[in-house]
Amino acid sequence: MNLPKQPLLVIDAASPQCFVGLWRDSEWLATATPESPALEGIFAGIDKILCDAKLSLADLGGFVHNEGPGSILGIRLSAMAIRTWKSLPVWRDMPVWSFGSLHWVAAAYQAEHGAAANVISEFRHGRWNLLTAGAREVVAVEDEVLASVPEPLLYYRQRKTWKPAPTHAIEYRPSLMEHPELLEAPGLLRPVAAPDVFVAEEAVFQKWTAERHRS
Repeated sequence: MNLPKQPLLVIDAASPQCFVGLWRDSEWLATATPESPALEGIFAGIDKILCDAKLSLADLGGFVHNEGPGSILGIRLSAMAIRTWKSLPVWRDMPVWSFGSLHWVAAAYQAEHGAAANVISEFRHGRWNLLTAGAREVVAVEDEVLASVPEPLLYYRQRKTWKPAPTHAIEYRPSLMEHPELLEAPGLLRPVAAPDVFVAEEAVFQKWTAERHRS
């Protein structure tokens, strides 16, 4: 992967606590994990790491964005920030890379344990995001599908849980801060024209009609 020599700004707002970092040559130049919600935390964290590294946005070589699955609000805010910067003439041609939450977890487990794994996180309506070992596509599945998914099955908790994970799943939450080298894992970063939000399935809303509500 041909990355620029200048630092990349990494934003991971897919979980309730966002993470921002300046990354270069598989190392962090500065990092921050703001306690405030993503709307304030992303920008406060970026201000802090630029100050700590004595750099400005003008010194960046590109942006890295966690597209999810995860907190839709946080991911949208991260994408919006990058899109806004890229709308300015000075950063219009700045490259952007995206990576998936579950792909990152799979890469971390492979590095730490030397084995491939299946990864899940909560989706919605009691369903699950599933990335099977060696696959590229995350799919939404029902509980009964997970019963037949072989071990190791990793559960990546990103938010308040609505139901327990399968009994054969292992909760696993690697630290992006502790593994900066894994951003160069083969196939993890994907160049994109603009950052976006990954959703395994788009929500389907039933049209409201007065007929349904008549007594």
